[in-house]
Amino acid sequence: MEQITRKKFDYYLNVLPPLIMGKDAVLCFLEHFDLNANLIKKINKMGFIDLFMQGEGWDKHNIYGCTKDKYFLIGTTLKEWETENFRYGDTGNDMLKKIHDRLNNVIPINNEVV
Repeated sequence: MEQITRKKFDYYLNVLPPLIMGKDAVLCFLEHFDLNANLIKKINKMGFIDLFMQGEGWDKHNIYGCTKDKYFLIGTTLKEWETENFRYGDTGNDMLKKIHDRLNNVIPINNEVV
């Protein structure tokens, strides 16, 4: 985990649209899809008030967070992810829908797994 300036945090937040925004959505993704228990522990220990995931292409992506007065690059995803699956709903693997469904306890008809 690396503390960064607010200016750098804002830069990463605004240069490319975040793939996932919001603490609940990022934690859901890390827990149920990336299976990243280490980052979840770091996030819960620090008491972050907001989180987002940033990245581009088929790669591991960065998780950023802020507390009341500090900003952090928390770490990266364990798995590589295709950003198109977060930006476009017609890829056949709509990750934002899967996260939304998981947050709202919607169980997929065919119990699909990422």
